[in-house]
Amino acid sequence: MTTARYPAKAAQALGFLKSHSNDVDIYVEDTGAPSMWLKLIRKYLPAGTKIKSVTPLGGRKEVIKACKADQAARPRRRIYIIDADMDLLTSRGKPKLKYLYRLRRYCVENYLLSQKALKEVFMSLNPNLSEERALSVGDVDVWLAINEKRLRSIFTAYAVSEHLSIGAQTVAYSCHRLFLDKVDYHFCTAKVGRRVAAIYKDAIAIAGIADVRSVFDAITKTAKSKPVIEICSAKAYIMPALYEKAKRGVGFSVSLDSFKTMLSDHADASIDPYLMRRLRAL
Repeated sequence: MTTARYPAKAAQALGFLKSHSNDVDIYVEDTGAPSMWLKLIRKYLPAGTKIKSVTPLGGRKEVIKACKADQAARPRRRIYIIDADMDLLTSRGKPKLKYLYRLRRYCVENYLLSQKALKEVFMSLNPNLSEERALSVGDVDVWLAINEKRLRSIFTAYAVSEHLSIGAQTVAYSCHRLFLDKVDYHFCTAKVGRRVAAIYKDAIAIAGIADVRSVFDAITKTAKSKPVIEICSAKAYIMPALYEKAKRGVGFSVSLDSFKTMLSDHADASIDPYLMRRLRAL
């Protein structure tokens, strides 16, 4: 898979250059995975819309910067897409910009995971695999139920740190450091507990226990109202676990990026009806 990343200031020019192959310009928060994005976006666009590429601009700041520079009226239809990230837990508002869309889950990878999608991909990767085995290994709901408490704990701590600008490492802290085993790839209660405790210790030292408690209570209340698949990073914490688990349980050797692209073929567009409505309104 080719990785492409373009500077924010080049966004409009790139859209113009691609105008012969795209009816709408799609700019996304990513540093690669254009094939995954393209297959997913096609599910949300009206039938007959010509779209042969998306443009990854890098991180959230780059996408917002490019969108801010593209607020004037012009003929090209376009949309800039950012991840929800910690906004879902910290209740941070979306920047008020025309053409900007924020995903309804933590990141785009959260849109790809379902038992049906995993089953189809597993059976494609291993033609000798039984449907029963594919369903068992790919039962993301069971895996999430087992790991839900630990995932909520770690992402609540990450959200508290971000809200208070503590500066703790969040999703960049490798999930592999928190796994219990290398079979089912469940998160370890003890490892997660130590990581969470370290974050709160630093937060209290910087912001004080009263502020940490207040933010913790608010974020915990918000987290309880949302499914874990929406508020935890699939890209950094859920997808890697399921991918490693499946490599052993199913038997395949494709890259993680290729795995994501295959999943995007089977993604359910009903996950985000607002994105479909937004794109069709263009």
